[in-house]
Amino acid sequence: MLTLKGLTEQILRAHSRYNPTADRTINEGEIRPLIFQVLNSLLKTEIYQLHEGNLDHNVPHALIATYIVDVVPSTNPPKVLECSSVVAGGLFNAWLETGVVPWITQDTNSPWLVPGQPNVSMSIVYESNYSFQITLSGFSWPSGVTPSQIQTAMLAIPTQGYWEVKILSPSGAASFIPTKFFRGACSALTVTANEVSFKYNYFDASQNANSFISAQVLPTINILQGYLDNTQYSISYDSLHIEALLGCKEAFRDENIDAEIMLPAHPINTHMGKGVWAVYPVNRPYEAFIPLQSNMGVLAYNADHHGMKDFLKYRNCYEWRGQNTIRINQPASDFTGKLEVQLLISDLKQLREYDPLPIPADMEFTVITEVLKFLGVREQPDMTVNENPNN
Repeated sequence: MLTLKGLTEQILRAHSRYNPTADRTINEGEIRPLIFQVLNSLLKTEIYQLHEGNLDHNVPHALIATYIVDVVPSTNPPKVLECSSVVAGGLFNAWLETGVVPWITQDTNSPWLVPGQPNVSMSIVYESNYSFQITLSGFSWPSGVTPSQIQTAMLAIPTQGYWEVKILSPSGAASFIPTKFFRGACSALTVTANEVSFKYNYFDASQNANSFISAQVLPTINILQGYLDNTQYSISYDSLHIEALLGCKEAFRDENIDAEIMLPAHPINTHMGKGVWAVYPVNRPYEAFIPLQSNMGVLAYNADHHGMKDFLKYRNCYEWRGQNTIRINQPASDFTGKLEVQLLISDLKQLREYDPLPIPADMEFTVITEVLKFLGVREQPDMTVNENPNN
């Protein structure tokens, strides 16, 4: 098995042989970084051409480096959604008829008191330039709550926020009815004794919503775009049971700050963030954390239309954030101070002179040839076996 020192000496001999008139000599310290640059490049190529090409989602073992790193509290607390009703006291309660999913119990033979407003209609009319007129009618506001108060509460939601029409029934309505409207794309809001109407430009929403809020309002953007793609310029939905009218904004959690670890090296760039291969408690690799793709944490932790949020809440997950930061979804106080992280990288600092090189046998010649190209040697090197017994 070739060692780092043996490979370095082969490259030095080949360089001297083919460059006898070179202006300066090179030393081992200059060659070794080149060896690892070439090796990382070759192993990345192997991942995509050999492994991924054959639907093998593992990676060459020569490319996995393991580190023990410190766990620290995040210096940038994670964003969370802060939602509240824009109607003081919430919407009226109503009695649902037999056969509709009941509140509190599973008894479907009698009506039960449920929150919200039944029999609300939504009208969606396309005007021009990606702009729709949205009208919700059929409300009956709680006693003592005036339309002007509701309008003031809705306008108080910051631009980087959204209004949500939370639909209780029909079941699954949120999947085909627009329900979350980016505040910065809303205009001409009017609230009357039984109606809420406003204009909504979904193109402005797609361009101006930050990544955190965009994850929430994107389904509505896609639904409205779908209306235009199918030349549906006037759509109405009747008999909606509206559970709540909400105003939502981003906020920062100020307690139980998430844990972070800083990467000791930058791994090779692969798809889906696989450069960070694994994160787990020290010496417990079979308790590896769940990886999330970059920027998917916002969707996984905040979207409430599926069970992912609750599933991940009590599990350790990590997300690659920024150039060298890994964010973990649990407080730093939950960890003892150290974690083990595996990166896809051949790291020069982890190898001593006489350690076996992390190179597949069929790749040794290619590494030598590529390093010599870096050094300006174009001739084919003499690959005579080194006689030094230590190599």
